[in-house]
Amino acid sequence: MVVYALGAGENGNAWHAHCLIFAMMQIPAVDQAFLLFLLVSCLGTCLVRALWELEQIRARRIASPPRQRVTKRD
Repeated sequence: MVVYALGAGENGNAWHAHCLIFAMMQIPAVDQAFLLFLLVSCLGTCLVRALWELEQIRARRIASPPRQRVTKRD
């Protein structure tokens, strides 16, 4: 049975997909669960930090006084 990676085609990244599947079969389920938890927690932390930065930028923009528009005078 041959399993191809998404979008890999017959000659693309099929070898890498086989290696990953074979490597994951060799790792015990407890270790796989820990790696999954680690991955999800890292990605979640990055997402929370990015949203926090956006909120800080929005709060600074709201707190700053509005800019005076410069009008062209004759």
